[in-house]
This record gives sequence, C-alpha cells and structure tokens, in this order.
Amino acid sequence: MAWEKFERIVKDIEKDIKIDRMNMDEKSLQIPSIKHYWIAELYRSKIQIQNLEKKKRDLFKAFAESDKIMEIGLSKDAIQRQFNATAKVQEINEAIEELKIIVEYLEDAKYVLGRVTDDLKNRIELEKVERL
Repeated sequence: MAWEKFERIVKDIEKDIKIDRMNMDEKSLQIPSIKHYWIAELYRSKIQIQNLEKKKRDLFKAFAESDKIMEIGLSKDAIQRQFNATAKVQEINEAIEELKIIVEYLEDAKYVLGRVTDDLKNRIELEKVERL
C-alpha cells in the first residue's frame, strides 16, 4: 500500500526538481506551487498516521471491553499482547511504519525543494556571466 505511494512520490519529486535550460523559466515559476504541493503531502501523511493510531486505540478499547475478554479476566498487558497479535493491528502497525518512512522522506525532500530556488538563482547568474 504505502510502498507504492512512496515510489510514486520519489518519481514525482524527481520530475519536479529536474531542471534544464529548456524548462528553467517554467520551473522557476512553478517552484512555489511545487513546494506547497509536497508540504501538503507531508502533512497528509502525518494526518494518516494520526488517524491510524486513533483507529488502533479505538480498536483496543473495543477489544479490551469485549465480553469474551472481560469474562477471562486477563491483565492489561496480556490483553495488549493478544490485541497486538491480531492481523488487523499488525496491518495498521505496518501501515504506520511505512507512512513514517514517507514522512521522513518528505521532510528531507522539503529541504531539497527549498534549495531549488537558490540553485535556479545561481544558474541564472552563471548564465549571465557566460553571456558577458
């Protein structure tokens, strides 16, 4: 699930920061919207993590309060271990871990995207010097 998303993000960012002489003017105008798009994607991923963690908390509450668990009288630690062993929780944990990697990548990409403006400026200045 998230790995496909990660690969798509990597490829899309590569396209967004690929700048050559032919597209330099166009990219320089697009950089603010490109930055905005990827920062929004970063926060969407953070929100997804929060939503999954809330879903997991809600599932745990329902699990711990279920009639079968209440009848057995397990300790909270035992209930937590049983809960963590369920397929649904393992799936949620895996999705959270994948999203955390995406968030980490997007935070690094945010820095790179922030530097693109300076790179464009330096390239334009270099071209001015070459013309002289």
